[in-house]
Amino acid sequence: MSTIQEQLQQVKQQMRQQGEPAPSVTKPTQRTATTTKTAPRPTGAAGQVKKSQHGAGGWKSPHIQRAQVHYPQVFNRREVKPVKVGINDDMQADAATRQLPLTVKHIAWALASLTQTPCYLRAIAAGGQRYDLHGQPCGEVTPEQQENARVLLAGLKSTSKKKRAAQQAQSVDE
Repeated sequence: MSTIQEQLQQVKQQMRQQGEPAPSVTKPTQRTATTTKTAPRPTGAAGQVKKSQHGAGGWKSPHIQRAQVHYPQVFNRREVKPVKVGINDDMQADAATRQLPLTVKHIAWALASLTQTPCYLRAIAAGGQRYDLHGQPCGEVTPEQQENARVLLAGLKSTSKKKRAAQQAQSVDE
């Protein structure tokens, strides 16, 4: 028996002792070729396909929701504040120290999702203090950052207007 198989047996035995079901492992040669049927995707108004939760953006992003559990001061939907420049490094160090179930990618994705939300861009455009992991003031938003946020917000507004106009035109044609 190889060491991997021995380790797997030990894990299975520990899980049985704890009352958890043991994981099933199949060898690649045991797989059979079957066709899988996929369920039809849910549709919204006008037959448009709804976005799945995984592809959701903004506050529905699973990355924000996962990080929000551990960093409620940073990912607070009710009181969106500009975050410290370099907070990514702080979060990674903190997650490693506290042994949180957040990888470097999870943190990066959560921050990317947060900083692209209209609420966050409005907070940056308004200016003022930036905040660290614990909600303490840590730096200020520069005028350049404010202007950049205004430009991004204007782009989001024009894009959403174009999408709404296209949807209305499509619904009229039907």
